[in-house]
Amino acid sequence: MGTTHMTSLNRRDAWQLLVVLALAAAVRCYQLGFASLWLDEALTIRIANLPLSELWVTPYDPTPPLYYTVIHFLLSFGHSEIALRIPSVLFGLLTVVMIYLATRKLAGATAAFAAALILALSFHNIEYSQEARAYSLLGLCLSVSLLGLINLGLRWQDSCAGFTFRKFLGSGGALYAMGLIAALYTHNAAVFYWLCVQLFFLAWWVRPFKFSLPCIASWAAVNMAVLLLWTPWLLVSIQMISQDVLSWLPQTTPELAFATWRAVNGLRTIDFAQPYADLLLAVAAIAGVYSLRRNLPLAILLFSLLILSGIANWAYGLVASPVFMLRTILWTSLIAAMLVAIGISRLPAIPGAVLLLLVLAAQAKGVHDYFNANYAENEGWRAVATVFNEQQRPGDILLIRQFYLEAPFFHYVDTSSPDWDIYGWDCAENSGLAGDIMEVDSIKRIAWRSTDLGPRKPIPVKAGATLWLIQSHCQPPNWTEADAVFFPGWRPEKEWGFKGIFLYRLVPAR
Repeated sequence: MGTTHMTSLNRRDAWQLLVVLALAAAVRCYQLGFASLWLDEALTIRIANLPLSELWVTPYDPTPPLYYTVIHFLLSFGHSEIALRIPSVLFGLLTVVMIYLATRKLAGATAAFAAALILALSFHNIEYSQEARAYSLLGLCLSVSLLGLINLGLRWQDSCAGFTFRKFLGSGGALYAMGLIAALYTHNAAVFYWLCVQLFFLAWWVRPFKFSLPCIASWAAVNMAVLLLWTPWLLVSIQMISQDVLSWLPQTTPELAFATWRAVNGLRTIDFAQPYADLLLAVAAIAGVYSLRRNLPLAILLFSLLILSGIANWAYGLVASPVFMLRTILWTSLIAAMLVAIGISRLPAIPGAVLLLLVLAAQAKGVHDYFNANYAENEGWRAVATVFNEQQRPGDILLIRQFYLEAPFFHYVDTSSPDWDIYGWDCAENSGLAGDIMEVDSIKRIAWRSTDLGPRKPIPVKAGATLWLIQSHCQPPNWTEADAVFFPGWRPEKEWGFKGIFLYRLVPAR
């Protein structure tokens, strides 16, 4: 397959981008509002509703404030599932464009088209482009920063003649810095990108700059500016680390970490068992790295971002709270798509086209499985609320029993009654809570307070009332025995089971 290196964008590029964006938009918008909000998306609404002054200065969440700020301004236009997820769709589409441009710079229009197609049909990227969380924006910010680094690596590949700080900024340094600081204020996982980028600089510094002072000074100045701009959130992050807010995440074994990394960067459908397809992709990616051997700094950059960043992410958990999971390494799939596409583009036209079609067919199978299984981390809160809306009455009692009581249930409750008695059972702390409904800017949430509710103080029976029990991810083996004490005056009348969530209607025992 032929290549056209580093020329300006032309009509062919415009048509290729149009085709890819149409495909990427179709799969990212399909069933966008189908799944109800899940726990983290409900948390997004609560945090984004905070005042901007509080968003940017307080340790409310481990995730930095940039994405929440975007949603903050969006909430005034509505907070339906589609409205909340549209920004992630747009970020995902723009990421496809950035990866096309970056690959185009490195290896020509054919490789760029292949990389964009692979990314457009990457079902993990589709999943997080359909979720009201920060990961799609993180991918966009890092792809912008990566485009700046590639511009730098190509502009100053052969000579340092005329190197100045101003030219450094104009040749990609400013783009690198702006993308990086935006990424750092989007998600802390950007730190691992920043760490691996320093290997690019070391190789770039030695060859061809030969320890050139303008090179060192320009790189140091830009990265120091990024550090200074990030320092306020760095201090907040250190405070949250001291509070051990991520202690819930276990450190994965090396085998599970590799399986997760492979799931993100390999040929994946819902089925993990595809070793031969992944081996084919690995060969293509290695060929992609090898084809860049004449520009060693950029080859080192892509290799380290794909491999070493994941290792660093996992190793961090050996000395601090673990942070390694699929979503924190999702951005490396951008690099994998580039390298696989570059490797494919180096083949003769017919074998290259056949291999690309095979890769895209496997990706399409993954997309089909994703939508067929509704694989995204969404739960049936909307379905539970629909039943509750139809059957609840003033004076009813509501008990929410789960690990995280910031549930999106009340997002879907149409009307609330001041006569309801609301209780919660925190399964993580094994403690009872009482709650009151609050509504701020048309967004409902529960203000919880401690109570002595528990097995020794069961829920009181109210004549003519219904007890609604909502339970999710909270099923210890002794629930049957505990319920006999917890609800001694109640008997179950009906049960509804949805995806990951159960609704029970109990009435006074006769």
